[in-house]
Amino acid sequence: MRVLLIAFIILTITTLPAMADTLTVDGSQGADYRSMQQAVNNATSGDTILVYPGNYTESVYINKKLTIISKSGNPADTIVNAAITSDSWLIETDDVFNVNADGVVISGFISFFHLKSH
Repeated sequence: MRVLLIAFIILTITTLPAMADTLTVDGSQGADYRSMQQAVNNATSGDTILVYPGNYTESVYINKKLTIISKSGNPADTIVNAAITSDSWLIETDDVFNVNADGVVISGFISFFHLKSH
């Protein structure tokens, strides 16, 4: 009976799901990461990325289940810009958020792109 109890405890502990982490992003202050992409790269599936207010110029590629939210919840103060470069007749676009995963939540942002010539 004692062996069965110990086996049950070990099995229970080893099969418990890992707790999700909250990673912070702030481009100008001390947070876990200075960019959303750095946070995404270091996150594990199920984590939350909390983004402080500011202007972020980057494209974010997401390939795992994450929740990405602005700390303030106000889209007007957490802005993500993606650059578009144009060369003669060719325009290349970098979407702000490129998602290749199920269950991704992105909330509380304004996202823009702008043209930038070579």
